[in-house]
Amino acid sequence: MSETEIQMLFPTPLYRNRLGLESNHKLRNIMHNYDTQNNKGNKSSKNHYVLDNKDLKGVKKLLEFYLQDYFDNIIQTKNKVKPYITQSWFNYTNKEENHHMHSHQNSHLSGVLYVEANETDCITFHKKTDDLFKFESKDYNPFNCITNTVPVKTGDVLIFPSTMVHSVPTRLKGKEPRVSIAFNSWIKGALGENQNMTELKI
Repeated sequence: MSETEIQMLFPTPLYRNRLGLESNHKLRNIMHNYDTQNNKGNKSSKNHYVLDNKDLKGVKKLLEFYLQDYFDNIIQTKNKVKPYITQSWFNYTNKEENHHMHSHQNSHLSGVLYVEANETDCITFHKKTDDLFKFESKDYNPFNCITNTVPVKTGDVLIFPSTMVHSVPTRLKGKEPRVSIAFNSWIKGALGENQNMTELKI
């Protein structure tokens, strides 16, 4: 009998890197200086362009470097495109708070920088599904699971397609809030090919 082979088709990339925050006193000093508003389950900054703050110029530059790294090593496009951050905001999640399921519209790639996180913090990604049937799985694997929870820690940077649905489960521990910077991005350059009549200059 031949050996069974199962291949992964069209996997969704989750880019992960780190940003050294231990010595970034400017970021730590300003993260609580923004007025907040209630979100669905937690709070966010009223300012939705926090990375335009001149004191966060270095942080923004590094995050845009990681976005470019995503394009260069995952998308590997032949087109000359340059990603850039559009909106960015702080999220504050206290003990017993959470963040609702959502995705990010009008954005190509989205990301999160974890400014303050503890050993129990995580983010959950949800599979978009239109399955007609619901089977109860006895063992979960990459093919049958509909959620994937990723642990995070201070300094982690995650970048993923903006269409990915994600949420934050109820926070179980923490005297201080979990603080993160979420950001969206778009691109400058040209897509497609002139000869194929698919060229789009942005």
